[in-house]
Amino acid sequence: MQIKLLRITFFAFFVIVLELACNPGNSNTASSNNQTGNSNEQFNPKTGMQKVTFPAKDGLTITANLFHQNSDLIPVVLCHQANSSKEEYTETAKRLNEMGFNCLAIDQRSGGNLVEGGNNETALLAQKEGKSTNYTDAQQDIEAAIDYMHTLYKKPVILVGSSYSASLALVIAMHNDKVRAVAAFSPGEYFAGIKSETFVQESMKNIKKPVFITSSKKEVPRVKVFFDAASGQIKEMYLPKEEGIHGARALWDTTPGSAGYWTAFSAFLTKVK
Repeated sequence: MQIKLLRITFFAFFVIVLELACNPGNSNTASSNNQTGNSNEQFNPKTGMQKVTFPAKDGLTITANLFHQNSDLIPVVLCHQANSSKEEYTETAKRLNEMGFNCLAIDQRSGGNLVEGGNNETALLAQKEGKSTNYTDAQQDIEAAIDYMHTLYKKPVILVGSSYSASLALVIAMHNDKVRAVAAFSPGEYFAGIKSETFVQESMKNIKKPVFITSSKKEVPRVKVFFDAASGQIKEMYLPKEEGIHGARALWDTTPGSAGYWTAFSAFLTKVK
């Protein structure tokens, strides 16, 4: 009788161990709460991110890296510059995580592999499917990302753009209630031939939402027109003391003067958090 009892106990222990191995406990990821929708990979603790996908309005699958910390935190959508990819924001997103934000760095269909190690999966798929990849075509990708993060966290997002996506961010933020604030790194009238020469200025004129604008030093004169077009109580423009760089790469540690960009950007985020 005692031998049978020992055998039953050992078998129960073996079943429990096997169950734990097949179903590990909850990790600190959005997917552990069934929140992320489609995910291609499990959370990677080394990189602190999880790859996710979601559809744009025209059906194109958008690929992005989700940097999740806590479901109660404010979501940030990070959009890259021309010929770039989600990897433009890998280190930036990690730092924003530490500051108390959940981040989504997306691949837009108008992009490439400008960043070392970059892999713009959305752009590759758009080309394969024969879809147009003009700058303005990427607007629906950004809007899909906003919807994704708003659904995920039930909060309006802070929208961050770089170069052409900074311009799209200003245009989108004007009328999208799911955007609480916008940060534009080197916006410009990049859509000539598709839109009017003052399309962005006209589209964002008198925007009331919080706006943060910056650029390299040489870009300041042409970027200031977008700052002037905003009319909200919170609008800020950072003028770099050093030459800086075009786009959100201003936040990279390798960019001269990056500390100044971060100080100004962090102060803005604190105000709109």
